[in-house]
Amino acid sequence: MEHDKSHTRLATPPHIATNAFCDIPLVMEHDYIQRLRDTLKDQERDHEPWTSGVVNLKGSESLLFYKCKDGTARVVDLAAISQADIDALVDACEPAPFGRGPESVLDDTYRKALKLDETLFAWRFNPDSGNFIAQLAQRLCPWDTLGKGFRAEATKLNIYSEGGFFKAHQDTPRSETMFGSLVFTFDTPHTGGNLVLRHRTRSLKFDAPSLLASEPSPSVAYVAFYSDVEHEVLKVTSGSRITITYNLYFDPSRAAPILPSQRFPLPENPFMALIKEVSEDASFTQKYKYLGFGLEYKYPSSCTEERYPRLHDLKGPDAFVFRALQDVGLVPRLHYLYESQEVTWGEQFDLLLTKPLDGREECSVEVDQMFWLLDEDPKAKIVWRKGESEETLIEQARRMFEGNIKENRDRSIHVEWVTEPTKNLAGHTHYEESGNEPIQEIYYYQVCIVVGVGDVSSSDKEDSCSGEDNSCSGEDDSCSDEEGSCSFEEDT
Repeated sequence: MEHDKSHTRLATPPHIATNAFCDIPLVMEHDYIQRLRDTLKDQERDHEPWTSGVVNLKGSESLLFYKCKDGTARVVDLAAISQADIDALVDACEPAPFGRGPESVLDDTYRKALKLDETLFAWRFNPDSGNFIAQLAQRLCPWDTLGKGFRAEATKLNIYSEGGFFKAHQDTPRSETMFGSLVFTFDTPHTGGNLVLRHRTRSLKFDAPSLLASEPSPSVAYVAFYSDVEHEVLKVTSGSRITITYNLYFDPSRAAPILPSQRFPLPENPFMALIKEVSEDASFTQKYKYLGFGLEYKYPSSCTEERYPRLHDLKGPDAFVFRALQDVGLVPRLHYLYESQEVTWGEQFDLLLTKPLDGREECSVEVDQMFWLLDEDPKAKIVWRKGESEETLIEQARRMFEGNIKENRDRSIHVEWVTEPTKNLAGHTHYEESGNEPIQEIYYYQVCIVVGVGDVSSSDKEDSCSGEDNSCSGEDDSCSDEEGSCSFEEDT
């Protein structure tokens, strides 16, 4: 299908108005912003949050070894799996819990399934070896910013027998380098039990039996997806759905699936060409000092470290935007954007923080301590909302602002949001109530990119690449030119 590229052209016609008294073109206000939005919208199709397919097993790859409850070992051949084999495997399993906050819970009104821990089974097919993992990286991360490889670690074998299901949930974040899940479904007779994935306006119904119907035996179907994608297992209406789940991690010791020589040169990418044009337009940069980009995905981070936590790898379109800004010579920064719960004066500004608030429970920071957060985070910024400024502050906020007026003025900015951010809430940082595992000391947060395009101070630019900052330090992967994707876990 052809897409209208008129808004990505560097020529003038659709987006230029002409002065009635002369031939000097006048760029309409916000036109660049809308063109940037439209160009990013066009590129959404290049960044799917999942991928699926089939693997034809060869030789001993069809063998699955497991330990029974009596301590004996058994083996099943997926090329000729019988109902007796399935029954024996069911007997070796335990009921599968799920995470509710910090607790591991058994509740068959939310999840009805069995599980075998990774220490109790061994599958001769190893997705972490050979070409499979590199090919998966290219399919799940087709953008050209990924500067490292993947590794896959087995986590659970699950069985959903007749009546089994798992309600909609997101994976519990388990690590700051884990970004997704890989689920293999065996070719066992069953109906129902499809895995449904949802992200924003997109959805995928992963129907393993349909994928395997025309494949030679033995074969397995697989789906890989980002861990903050919502997913559920629909009810199995007959038979048994058997899966093995792997956690996916970024691994800097492994080669990147796309070499630097394969990257798009700047002129071939409409968004990068347009952001370069924007950054070189003096009339635009005089009006807009900072551009902001709300990220599509949520990212896990730890709150227990004394130093600023580091965001490791951006995903899909988020990674693309970050890299595009870097490639045209700008200095993008990653921040946590917080808003106040207070409706009487807190709606006048938000805070850009480099350190997230604790995600475990309601935060002890009261609304009237928003300025205290500025003291706690030396690189934090006050972001005025549309139409707001120091002059519009009402009494309580004005007193606080004027208590340290020079520094607060220096740290106040206006951001023009190209893509609207999703804000974290000061006073309460949300964590997922239900997931596949209990909550640990890592939580999902909303993150945004802010980049200076106008006449910002040199010290402001240097802040973004200091050794203490979470976005551009020399030892951090999140701001390198090899930017890629994110962190997590699952056992679907």
